[in-house]
Amino acid sequence: MQCHGCLKVLTEFNCLKCNNCSSEYCYKCLNISVDSSKDLTAAQLASLRCPYCLNVTRRKIINKDNTPCRSSTTQDCTLDETMNASFSVVSNNTLQQSDSIIYEVSNLKTEPVTMESISKLFDSKLSLNSAFVLNLRSALRKDIEDIVAVEVDHALQHFKNELTATTDFITAEQRDLKLAIEDKDKRIKSLEAALLKTQTDLTKLQNRTATIEKISRDLNVEIHQIPESKNENVLGLFKKLCECLQIVISDNDIRACRRVAKMNTTSNRPRNILVTLSSPRLRDQLLSATTRFNKSSSDDKLNTIHLGITGERRRIYLCEHLSPEAKELHSSARKFCFEKKYKFVWIRFGQIYIRKDEQSPAIHIKNIDSLNKLS
Repeated sequence: MQCHGCLKVLTEFNCLKCNNCSSEYCYKCLNISVDSSKDLTAAQLASLRCPYCLNVTRRKIINKDNTPCRSSTTQDCTLDETMNASFSVVSNNTLQQSDSIIYEVSNLKTEPVTMESISKLFDSKLSLNSAFVLNLRSALRKDIEDIVAVEVDHALQHFKNELTATTDFITAEQRDLKLAIEDKDKRIKSLEAALLKTQTDLTKLQNRTATIEKISRDLNVEIHQIPESKNENVLGLFKKLCECLQIVISDNDIRACRRVAKMNTTSNRPRNILVTLSSPRLRDQLLSATTRFNKSSSDDKLNTIHLGITGERRRIYLCEHLSPEAKELHSSARKFCFEKKYKFVWIRFGQIYIRKDEQSPAIHIKNIDSLNKLS
């Protein structure tokens, strides 16, 4: 427990309690001695009221001090029932018969107003007037609701403004992005159209180039697998080949006869012999003679023995002179026929054909896609 006046710790033997608010005060703050407190009657104790529970404006204090309690060295303390600022106590030395007895206030000191004293006074007032409490609560609730409504409206308006600014910014960004995407779409479509036209033109140019290369090779015959030697006579080998095939070609009809470089430098195959004749008709006659010879001698097709070349026996092939692209396609066709058990692959007028067997129709291989479709 603490004294409501000086806030010192109290015991039950050195304090008096207000019968209205139960506030407790020490004897020193009440200017009462221990002996004087023992002389108080039961009626006097029952009538004790603290200064906070009395109307302080009705007090009659000689030195006009508002302090409800005093700390005087005087040991005697009396109560004026008309003075509403102190406890009702009677000293054993100065007890009077009159109805008005006034405190000695020459040495009174002002008690500090604290939050605790204000709180207790407020609580006592609330406990005495329930209607006032209800009105106060209603007023407080209304004030709080008004304050909250104002703050919420302000926050909502602020949020709305920020949200509007954000959505406007996002909308503007989306509009810019949409315009940029539309522009990119137009450019992409334009580039796709240009690419399609370029691819079409490229295909046409490739076809024209292939036609030109085919025409430029119409006079050539390519001979494969004839072994190379240091002092070989390529022209003599070609003439001996013509004799073996029983076809007559004069020296004037042979414009050139030479070996050509390998496309694959790592291959151990001998370099091919390229013969340029005077007309495509002579080339076709030479290729037809080769086909007849191989059909008539199916067990002994054209090989190095027929040319009088000693050493390992090798099969000799004569074919049209193809462009590098056609040679690559011809190589893929031969590999395909080997894997898929096709019996025939040949070249006619620069075109590549394959056949499964004697009863199957010939298949024209235009490009690599033609082989992929057969897989």
